Amino acid sequence: METSIEIDLAFTCSFHYTRKNLLMIISKLGAKGECKQYRILEGIGIVSKKSKEKFEVIEGETIDACLDRIKAAGYFPVRRTEEPIFAERIENGKVHYVPVDRKIVFEAKLIE
Repeated sequence: METSIEIDLAFTCSFHYTRKNLLMIISKLGAKGECKQYRILEGIGIVSKKSKEKFEVIEGETIDACLDRIKAAGYFPVRRTEEPIFAERIENGKVHYVPVDRKIVFEAKLIE
């Protein structure tokens, strides 16, 4: 027997979903916690959180803001990695790779 759960989304009316419908919605979202619907489903226990997650510092975001986002998601950082981003520059017919930016990624574990 399917159990029914009522979810009230801010931008829509109140809907009545079965567990099967909610799991279908999750598979179509594919956003891993970055969208509002996924967090709602996670909050009511339909979706369990991963024990490890990766968080990337978004362009224009400070490292402190990213760490706050990690904490708000219920994780704590365990590793920080930086990857350089290169651009191709052609000088005198030769290709040179020049670092232009960096990508910072935090690995985090779930707070139990």
